[in-house]
Amino acid sequence: MSELARAVVCRPERPGEVAALRDVVARSFGEPVVADLVEALRVSTAWVPGLSFVAEYDGGVIGQALFT
Repeated sequence: MSELARAVVCRPERPGEVAALRDVVARSFGEPVVADLVEALRVSTAWVPGLSFVAEYDGGVIGQALFT
């Protein structure tokens, strides 16, 4: 396993990380469409609290995986 893989922490999303996650998603896809979709899901009945996970490296958010 690489040093980077050992240093990445995957954990549940924490309150207050929504803006950072939106930025990561928008930058990952190169446009705001997917970030807008995630935002719409957050306020819909499809959103399942506790099923949004964060990849963190060196104290910063670098990725997100979520299930609806």
